[in-house]
Amino acid sequence: MNPVIEINYAPIDFNNVKSFLMSSQEDIKICATLQALRWRITKTKRKVFTKQMILTYMHFDLLGCSQNSSPKVLDKLL
Repeated sequence: MNPVIEINYAPIDFNNVKSFLMSSQEDIKICATLQALRWRITKTKRKVFTKQMILTYMHFDLLGCSQNSSPKVLDKLL
């Protein structure tokens, strides 16, 4: 049986990340940031940490999906 190795993640300033995603005009950096955020979810081996990260992303509304958030990251991606 292989032991599960858990990755310790560095803390994130979610307000800075959201501000960057909303205001940046550099598409490559936005995509790289979104990829890094996705990796934080997919690279963890424990479901509880995956759920915790998704809920944290939702809490900080990183993609700008709330009704009063504009512009939305999704709009930029499309």
